[in-house]
Amino acid sequence: GPLKALKERFLEPPSPQKQSTARFVRAFRTRLREANALAREHLRGVQDKMKFGFDRHAEKRVFSPGDSVLVLNPATAHGLSAKFEGPYFVEKKLSDTSYVLTT
Repeated sequence: GPLKALKERFLEPPSPQKQSTARFVRAFRTRLREANALAREHLRGVQDKMKFGFDRHAEKRVFSPGDSVLVLNPATAHGLSAKFEGPYFVEKKLSDTSYVLTT
């Protein structure tokens, strides 16, 4: 696959002729840029796949100003901590997923 090709390209044996340090550095930078581009391309595909899987089971929720909501607290210290805080009230909708809340 692409990772095997990248590994072979990165670890190809040095040429038998001596090359200058500057030439080596230029070639190495080129290989690093290629590796970075390949990694970003792979990451983009994996992120899209994960988003598709999450969105398949996600439930879209829409709130209006005045609605009472609970807020998820992901930084709970231990299992007995409250996972949600609130209630808060929706003051304004900023986007499909962002709201201004008041206590």
